Amino acid sequence: GDSAGVVLPADSLTVPSFGDGLAMSDPVLGWRPIALTWVREADTVFFSPFHGYPGAETLELYYEVYGMPPGSTYQTELRVSPRKPGSRRVPPPAVRVRFAGTATGTVTSGRRTLDLQQFKPGSYWLEVVVTDARGRRTARRTWFDVRAPRPRR
Repeated sequence: GDSAGVVLPADSLTVPSFGDGLAMSDPVLGWRPIALTWVREADTVFFSPFHGYPGAETLELYYEVYGMPPGSTYQTELRVSPRKPGSRRVPPPAVRVRFAGTATGTVTSGRRTLDLQQFKPGSYWLEVVVTDARGRRTARRTWFDVRAPRPRR
């Protein structure tokens, strides 16, 4: 209501069609202790406004892929590479994980849990690469920092 701040009129947003292309959302990283969630149909997406995670053992990854026919197969590859702050260059991945999936509809969501215990403190790129059954490929990336736990006082 107007006692809590500015009231804006309802509006709409037109999202263009992806046509015959394959597209992907930005990858979303979340950390359960932050407890920011978005309920997406029957799914709960964890997300975080931060890039650094002190003492985190796992992160939650969520992304969406658009433009695949329901029932078609696809391959996903997660690539994690060291990141030099200030540089946009992505070196060869230190870790690669591949898995297969089946498109569930015009929007196919992907979820994974990333185990951070194998990473030393530092900054990393995470790239998500999806290749569909027709050989079309799309990729998006984000970055995160693994930080040592804060000392308790």
